[in-house]
Amino acid sequence: MILRRLKSLINNSGLILFLVRLPFRTTKYVMNRGNTLFYRFFLKECGAGTVIEFGCHIESPARVSVGKNVFIAKNTFINSENFVGELQIEDNVHIGADCHIDHTGNLLIKSCTLISEKVFIYTHTHGYDPRSAPRALDKKINEGVWLGSQSTILETAKEIASNTIVAANSVLTKDALVPKSIYAGVPAKKIKVYAD
Repeated sequence: MILRRLKSLINNSGLILFLVRLPFRTTKYVMNRGNTLFYRFFLKECGAGTVIEFGCHIESPARVSVGKNVFIAKNTFINSENFVGELQIEDNVHIGADCHIDHTGNLLIKSCTLISEKVFIYTHTHGYDPRSAPRALDKKINEGVWLGSQSTILETAKEIASNTIVAANSVLTKDALVPKSIYAGVPAKKIKVYAD
């Protein structure tokens, strides 16, 4: 696998650029591998083939379960404002860079979901008083969901149906319960149901 990657790098960039990039790619690979091993020790569960990039921060990892072949990119922040909310990420989930995922209320992200960069997911509210204790709300993101770049999923959106697309820069405020549909806008509304 490593030899295949090296050959691909040489073919795509040429020998000179390959030699320039090799130390940086090697350093990145080693740091990502080390970060994954670190979190594998502390997570409640961590499946084979999972990569947690260096720079990702997971608070309360003992309440986070990660399935197989999950990718969590750098600068993603996973946290909870209480000591009970759990996060379960199933197999083949991709989480892009700079995301913020709150699991104060229990959060389930089902398999084959794609979360693009800079997505915010909330599972709690403070109502009208920012100093009040957080009120946790469970959330379920079903199989094959695609959350577009810079979209926000508020705590009031408790479920997203399978194969749903939330467009980039959208704010989802309510449940998205129609499978194979596209939600867009602020606040996000269903604009289309698509077929395979």
